[in-house]
Amino acid sequence: MALKITIPASISLKTFWILFTGLVILRFLFPRFGTHDVTAFLSYDVASHYLWLPAFFIHDDLGIHNFGWVEQILRHYQPFIGYRQAFLQTGTPDQVFTSSMGTAMLFSPFFITGHFFALISGMPADGFSYPYQVAMAVGGLCWSALGLWLLRKLLLSHFSEKISAITMIVIVAATGYANLAAFNGAAPENLLFTLYAALLLLSSGCLIRPGYGTAIGTGLIAGIIFLIRPFDIVVMMPWIGYMAVRLFRKHTHLAAFMVFIFVSTAFLQIIYWKIFTGHHYYNTGTFLSGSSKEFIPYIVLGSVLLGFLIRYLAGKKSFVQYALLFICCCFIGINLCYSIGYQVKLNQYPHAPAGAFFSYDREAKIPDTLRFAARTYVKEETEVMNHPEWFKTQRIYTLPASTVKLNAGNRFSPGISAALSSFSTKPWIGLKARAMVFYAGPAAENGGSLVITLLRDQKAFNWMGAPVNGQKMKSGQWNEVTLNYLIRDPQENDRLQAYLWYTGNRQILIGSLTVTLFEINENDATWQNLPGLFSKNLLHLNNPANAD
Repeated sequence: MALKITIPASISLKTFWILFTGLVILRFLFPRFGTHDVTAFLSYDVASHYLWLPAFFIHDDLGIHNFGWVEQILRHYQPFIGYRQAFLQTGTPDQVFTSSMGTAMLFSPFFITGHFFALISGMPADGFSYPYQVAMAVGGLCWSALGLWLLRKLLLSHFSEKISAITMIVIVAATGYANLAAFNGAAPENLLFTLYAALLLLSSGCLIRPGYGTAIGTGLIAGIIFLIRPFDIVVMMPWIGYMAVRLFRKHTHLAAFMVFIFVSTAFLQIIYWKIFTGHHYYNTGTFLSGSSKEFIPYIVLGSVLLGFLIRYLAGKKSFVQYALLFICCCFIGINLCYSIGYQVKLNQYPHAPAGAFFSYDREAKIPDTLRFAARTYVKEETEVMNHPEWFKTQRIYTLPASTVKLNAGNRFSPGISAALSSFSTKPWIGLKARAMVFYAGPAAENGGSLVITLLRDQKAFNWMGAPVNGQKMKSGQWNEVTLNYLIRDPQENDRLQAYLWYTGNRQILIGSLTVTLFEINENDATWQNLPGLFSKNLLHLNNPANAD
C-alpha cells in the first residue's frame, strides 16, 4: 500500500516561505559585519566583484589610476591579505578588475541604498562601512528570494504542488545552495542561480507565446549571465542559437531582436576590456576556478529532471518512498551540519585588525587558527616579468651555501628581513623568489609556503605565498618553487620579508633560496619603444608630486 500524505493546496508556497525564512535566519545568525579577512562579508572573491561599485559611484576610477583609495580600504577594513582584485596592465597605465561587471550591476541598487544610509548616518561613505555591508547582505537575500520564487514557478509548470515542494527542498537544502545563499549572498553564483531560473521560464514562454517581451527578456538575461561569468558563454551561445533557430521560420524579427539584445548586453564587458586592456577579450580570472560552488547555479538546469525522477519514485511502493525520504533527510542533515559547522569554525577566528593583519615574523610561531590567511599569487599579477629584457635586476638575497633542514621544531628558513628602501625607491618594484626543496615520505605529511611579505606599520600589508605542497611535488628529488610579487607605490617605512614556512610533520631540505629584485630598465631601447607601457604617467601614478 502506497504511502499517503495529505497535501495542502499551497504546499509549494509554504515551502518557499520556510526555505527563505531559514536563509534569513542563517544569514543573521552569523552576521560578521565589521570583521576582517576571510570572515568578512565583503572579502576576497566577493570583494573582486564588489570593488566595481565604489570605483564607479564614489571614486569615478574604473581604471584605478589613484591606488590611494584602495589602499585606504586595505588599511582600514582589511578585507583581504594580498591585493588581487585588480592587476596592472602591461600596455596601459591602467589596472583591470579580475572580475567582470555583471554582479556589480545587479547589486548597484543595494549599494546606492547603503551609500544613502552611510551619508545620513554620518558613517564613512567609502563603500565598505556597516551600511554597505548590511545593504549587500540584504541584497543577496532579495536575489535569493527571487531565485526561489522563480524555481517554484518553473517546477509548478511541470509538476504538482507536492512534487514541486519536495524538489525545492532537495535543491536548496541538500546541495551547497543553502550555504551559498545564506553566507555568501553577494557572490555571483547566487545571482546566476536566479538568472538561470528566469532564463528557463522566459525561454519556454518565448517558444509557447512568442512576443517582444519574452524575446527581450531572454536575450537580456543571457547577456547578463555573460557579464557575471564570461565562461558561461559556452552555455549561452548554444542556448541563444537554439532559441533563434526555433523562432526563425515564423518569427524572424523576434529571433534577430533576441540575438541583438544578447550581443548588445554582453558587449558592455567587451567595451571595458577594450578601454582598459586594449583587447576585445581579456581573461581576467573570471573563468571557472574548480571550486564546487562554481557549479551550484547549474543545479537549476537539472531541477526539472530531478522533479521527473521524484515523481517517478513517488509512484512506487511505500518502501521506495520511505527510502527516498530517508536519503533526502541524510543529505539535508549532512549538508546543513557541514555549512553551519564551518560558520561556527570561522567565528572562532580572531576578528580584531591585529588578528587578521599581524606581523609575520619568521622567528615567531604562526598560530594554527591564522594559517587560513596564506594566499597564492595568480599569473596575471606578474605576467610582465615574462619580459626580463625590460628590467634591470639585482640579487638581494641568497641563502648561505648550506642545506637547511625544516621540521616540526624548525618551521622557518633563513631569509631576508630588511627595509625595502635599502634596495629600491622606485614607484614600481617586482620581486621573484626561488627555492629548491627536497622531501621524502608521504605527501600528506609535507606542506608549507614560499612567502614574500610587505610589512607596513608592523603589519602584513600584502602577504603572498606559493604552496610547497607534497601533493604537487615529487618525493625523493629536488623541486623548484617560485613566487613573483609586485609592489606598487612603496612607502618609506615598508619592510620586506621572504622565507620558507614549513607546516608539515616530517622533514624537508632547502637547497637554495634566492630573491631577485626587478626595476624598470628606463635606458633600454626596447623599453622606450613600447608605446605607453609604464609611461611617465604610470611611473608617477601614485606619486604625483614627483611628476615633471
